[in-house]
Amino acid sequence: MPSPSESLLNCCGGGDWDWLMELLYSDQYVPLEKYGSGQLLYEIEKHDGTPALRWVKFVPQRHILRPRKTYVLIGGLQSGEWRYWALRWAALNGNDPSCKGVKLWSAQDGKPLGPILKREFGSGETVGIDVRFRYTMVPRHPAQLIVDEDGIPYDPKLRKRVERLLPKPKKLKVFPEYIVRPNGLRLQCLFAGLPISGTPKGGK
Repeated sequence: MPSPSESLLNCCGGGDWDWLMELLYSDQYVPLEKYGSGQLLYEIEKHDGTPALRWVKFVPQRHILRPRKTYVLIGGLQSGEWRYWALRWAALNGNDPSCKGVKLWSAQDGKPLGPILKREFGSGETVGIDVRFRYTMVPRHPAQLIVDEDGIPYDPKLRKRVERLLPKPKKLKVFPEYIVRPNGLRLQCLFAGLPISGTPKGGK
């Protein structure tokens, strides 16, 4: 008979998920309200969640008093993109680039999740687990995160949250040829080649 931990890994490995990410913590002091992974999960639910949102958080117990890393497995996202949230985690940790989230697995890769989970959590190490399998954000306005080819949202407020961690643009920002939609599908953009609203002409 499999142990409870093995059963959980088997259950997660066969589920419908978007991505698994390793979140590293900064050595710098960061205020607690911006420090925990709960803030990141709150923002994900608010800006990219659907009624099918669910997540599993794994915390190695040797890091419980002074967290060094946390793992988040999440599904039920509108966009399925992970890149913005990897940068957002670093922004929450004092814009420390070394804290950028590390993608361990993504549904867009087309590879099975089970072997990744067993590699990371099947060694017998004690791991604290927090699970949520329901959508809790109120009011439940439909979320739709539209991102560019780099997985960064067009929403100016969201972009500004990670702008220090983005490479400096070398030319005028324009609408891309494609826009990412739910499930990672890229659709032709009717406004391709036109400047993005609010971007000064001649900008670099």
